[in-house]
Amino acid sequence: MTRCKHRTRCCSCVAQKRCVCLFSFFAREEECYTKESVYKSYEELPLFLNAETVAKVLGVAPSTAYELMHEADFPTLKVGNRIVVPKEQFIVWVQHHTEGGIQ
Repeated sequence: MTRCKHRTRCCSCVAQKRCVCLFSFFAREEECYTKESVYKSYEELPLFLNAETVAKVLGVAPSTAYELMHEADFPTLKVGNRIVVPKEQFIVWVQHHTEGGIQ
């Protein structure tokens, strides 16, 4: 199940990929959308992934993917000013980081 960033304040419409959260001091409703991967298999991925593609695959915000790409153990390749992730190394990284489940 996908949850919004507010988690405990989610309503029951998480299954619709949309929830309305009361998460401000002024009790205003804030609409937040959950993210989920747009890719259904690794075969759909390009040979090299940029931050936007990594975000779409993992179902996270582009800023989160960008931060992840600057982690020491994340497999990146710098080409000029661009940072890309080789598809095969990305798959290995995902498999390595999902073997033990949530820690």
